[in-house]
Amino acid sequence: MIAKCGSRIMRHWAHTHAKNCDPWWENETQWHRDWKNHFPPDSREVSHTAENGEIHRADVKTTTGIVIEFQHSAMTDQERLSREQFYKNLGLFRQICG
Repeated sequence: MIAKCGSRIMRHWAHTHAKNCDPWWENETQWHRDWKNHFPPDSREVSHTAENGEIHRADVKTTTGIVIEFQHSAMTDQERLSREQFYKNLGLFRQICG
């Protein structure tokens, strides 16, 4: 991991190799973290790798296999469909306003 401490983007840890990075990743708001924290730690940030090597980390994966993504920012229909196709069993929770 590499510490990213720039002045333009929120401080975070980055993987040393891009192949480990999730292209769907974006900075988390407190709203996002608060929702994830309702679930046990071992259910959060669960990595999934497709047969083609594509990697994504689910916000939450329940013991029954349901993937939950918390979305606070805007998302296109194409992005939503892409996530639904990747995870297959996705529940997407979005904050509509406020």
